Amino acid sequence: MGTAIDIQCIKLPSLPAAAAKVIALVQDPDVDVQALGKVIEYDPALAARLVRLANSSLFGMTRDISSVRQAIVILGLRTVKLAALSFTLLDSLGPNSRSTAMAHCWRRILTNAMACRLLGPLFELDAEEAFLAGLMQDIGSLVCAQNLGPKYLELVERSCDENEPDLEVLERENFGVSHVEVSVKLMEHWRLPNRLTTAIKELESVDLKAAFDAQHRDLPVLLATAAAISGFLLKPSVKNLDQFNLVSDAFGESSSEVDKFLQKLEMQVVEMAELLELNLPEGMDYETILDRARELSKDLRVENREQLPLRVRQELARAKRENWCLSLLFLRLMTVSQLAKAGQTQEAEKLQHVAARHLQEVTRECDAIFRLNLSTFCLMATNTPMEGVERLIQRLMAKLGATTVEVGGETIEVQFAFGVVMRDKDSKNDVNVESFLLKANDNLSDAIQRHELVVTTTF
Repeated sequence: MGTAIDIQCIKLPSLPAAAAKVIALVQDPDVDVQALGKVIEYDPALAARLVRLANSSLFGMTRDISSVRQAIVILGLRTVKLAALSFTLLDSLGPNSRSTAMAHCWRRILTNAMACRLLGPLFELDAEEAFLAGLMQDIGSLVCAQNLGPKYLELVERSCDENEPDLEVLERENFGVSHVEVSVKLMEHWRLPNRLTTAIKELESVDLKAAFDAQHRDLPVLLATAAAISGFLLKPSVKNLDQFNLVSDAFGESSSEVDKFLQKLEMQVVEMAELLELNLPEGMDYETILDRARELSKDLRVENREQLPLRVRQELARAKRENWCLSLLFLRLMTVSQLAKAGQTQEAEKLQHVAARHLQEVTRECDAIFRLNLSTFCLMATNTPMEGVERLIQRLMAKLGATTVEVGGETIEVQFAFGVVMRDKDSKNDVNVESFLLKANDNLSDAIQRHELVVTTTF
């Protein structure tokens, strides 16, 4: 656990002078385009980038733009404002902007921002305002890196691993504040429009399914939609796939339309990164990601880990009411982690798929299977005594023990471990959900170290 920080103590960067002047002029309804052009021309780097932006495929121009004033006319005042923000911000970030972790931050920022820009017209919102909102949503990660240094960059690296929680979770666990909260403070500090700041504040409370069902198309829903898309692309977990599929279903997109959208998104992210002179981590083969993730979830009765605490709470209450026992079995596939670390992603995902199939084969309809991370599953068995759990484990061990993986012509046997926690049938105690889950995880860790099954039935 890290040290909590006070968000008020985070040092917010000043808005670069050129950007501040541009924003002040743009906010003037009677702004003089010539005056705006003169301000931009005082910053040669900003002027050059604006001209390149106007000539980029993002705006589909059929003629060459050669001057700042032409660029302003073509881009419009709102776009000039966001360009001034995005193009001048990089210069104020310091040496960390060139690190691998910072490159991941920038890919996240740009993927989300460009997704917002592409989605804007579907929400009947201005594309450039949507871009600015998406850009500012995650910009706080750059401020966190400035303030917290290597410790924060380590969290960014960890968050890229599918076995690890998402960045916001790690931030709150270690520092007590998320980068999105810092983004809001930065926007207030820079006195950006309240509409954008409020939308980002409301982002966390958006229920996408409810919003789509009610046909809401406001800015917070747009931001949440873009975050669902970029979240899956940057970390293609089953949890993130569910959110991505929710978006695809809401817009009635076919697989080919989704693939075209993702390809266009990647092209625009790369182009914007070139304009900003950023070196991003290599883009992903989105078609392959989609194919693998959909194959993993196809026909599998596997639930997301976010659903586990609620389901455990419900089943514990039912077990007490009916005088039943309740068992949680954690299964860790160490071989999956080893394959993933060695870059054998496809083999790791195939093995994960096989394990999910095996779990389905040995369980009943009333049981539930949860995927906790890349290498760990949880099986919740209702009204199953210890001898029943032991038989279930023996069947799983037989199936997993007979499973092998081919890597580079070599056959690898699957390594696995089980940890079990059980609420005893005769227990009259109210079991704390968090303690129940924690004990199951502790038993799994002990089982891995001791190379034996670890069971607790004291609840």
